[in-house]
Amino acid sequence: MDNKQTEKTPAEAADITEEVNNFPATEDYHTLFSQGVTFYEERNYANCAAIFKKIMELYPERAEALINYADANYHLGNVNEALKYWNLAKERDKYLINAYINMGNYYMSKNDTKKAISQFEQAFCINPYNEVNLLNLGIAYEKEDNRKQAFMIYEFYAAHSTNVSSVEYKNVHKKVSMHKLNAISHIKLGMFFEKKQYYRKALQSYYESIRVFPNFTKTYSNIGNILYKLEKYENAVDFWIESYKIDSHQVNLCLNLGLAYEKLEKPLEAFCFLTHFIQQSRRVNNDVILTRKKIAELQQVLTENPQLLEDYKFETTKLIEENKFKDAVFRLSNIFLITKDIEVQKQIQKLKPKAEIIYRAAETAYEIGKVLKAQGNPDVAIDKFKLSSVLWEGSPFKEDIDAQIADCRAILGDSISAMIKTKH
Repeated sequence: MDNKQTEKTPAEAADITEEVNNFPATEDYHTLFSQGVTFYEERNYANCAAIFKKIMELYPERAEALINYADANYHLGNVNEALKYWNLAKERDKYLINAYINMGNYYMSKNDTKKAISQFEQAFCINPYNEVNLLNLGIAYEKEDNRKQAFMIYEFYAAHSTNVSSVEYKNVHKKVSMHKLNAISHIKLGMFFEKKQYYRKALQSYYESIRVFPNFTKTYSNIGNILYKLEKYENAVDFWIESYKIDSHQVNLCLNLGLAYEKLEKPLEAFCFLTHFIQQSRRVNNDVILTRKKIAELQQVLTENPQLLEDYKFETTKLIEENKFKDAVFRLSNIFLITKDIEVQKQIQKLKPKAEIIYRAAETAYEIGKVLKAQGNPDVAIDKFKLSSVLWEGSPFKEDIDAQIADCRAILGDSISAMIKTKH
C-alpha cells in the first residue's frame, strides 16, 4: 500500500465523494470493498474514504469498513476522525486486530509508548502470531525500557515466524542471538571469577549479563548465590525471586529461598518456599527430611501468630492497588498455599491476565472460540481452543477447552452425517 500518491484538490475530492454517493444501494459489498482497497493502494485516500463511508451506510454491521475509513482519514490528516472510527470499529467488533495496531502506531508516532503498548497488547491477545504487531510490541517495550518483556516478545516472534527469509526475521534473530551470546560470555566470565572468589568482579560480569539479556534465570541465581555467601540475605532473595519468576520449577532455588527467608525471620515466606521444594522434590534425601521438620516448625509459628498472614495480605492488597499484578499474583499464590481459600484462587485467576500477556492471549483465544462456536463455526472454534491450550498449558480452563473441542467435533460430525444423508 505504498504506491505513488495521486494528489486530489478539494474540488476533485468533492466530485469523487458525490460520485461514490451515487452508487446504487444494491452495489455488492465485496465489489465496493475491492474498489476501496484499490483506491487505498493508489493512495487516493479521499476516494478511498468516500467508498468506505458508502459501505458503512449500506452495510453498518461490517466493522472492517470503519477501520478502512479511519485509515484513509488518517492519511488525509483527519486524525480525530481516524481515532473516532478506529474506536467505533473496536466497539462493533472487539476482535478486529487492525484497529488496535493502527491506533498503536498512531500513539508510537506521538511517542506515547504506554498507550501504544496498551493497543499492541490487545492486538497480541487477539492474534499472538501477527508478525507486524509482535515487532511493534517488542519495539514499544524497548522504548519503555522493559527489556524483559521486549526480549520475551522477540523470542516469541522468532519461534513462530512463518517468514524466516524476511529482513525483519533476520534482524530480530540476529539481535536476540547476539544478545544471548554476549550475555552468556559475561555469565562464563562471572563464573570464572566466582570460583576464584573474586566476588566483586563476578558480580560485575553478572550485572552486565543482565543488562545485555535480562531473561536468563542462571544470571539471577548466581548473583543471589554470591550475595548469600556475603551474608546479604535480603539482596540475595531479591535476585533469587527474579530467577524464580522466570522459572518457578527450580527445585534447589526453592530450598535456597526457604532457607534465606528463615534467616531473615520471615516464617511465612520460608514456609511457602520450603513447601514448594518438597512438592517438586522427586526423591527423599537428607534435605527433604530436614525440610519436612522445618515446615512443621514453621507451620506451628504461623498458627501461633495469625497476624503474620494478615500483614502479608495487607501488603499484597497494596501491590494490587499499585498495579504490580505479577508480584501480587506471586504473593496470592503463597496465601492460597497456606489458606486453601477458593476466593484467593479466584482472585489469582482475575489478576493473571493483567500479569501475564501470554496467559491473557490464551484466555482471549478461549473466549473467541466460544463466540465462534455460538455463531455456528465449530471448525474455526476448534483452532482457537487449541491455540488457547498451546499458549498456556495447564490453564484453569483446560478441562473446559477439552470439552468444548469434543463438542465442536460432535457438531461437525453431525453436520457431515447430515450432508451424507441428504446426498443419499
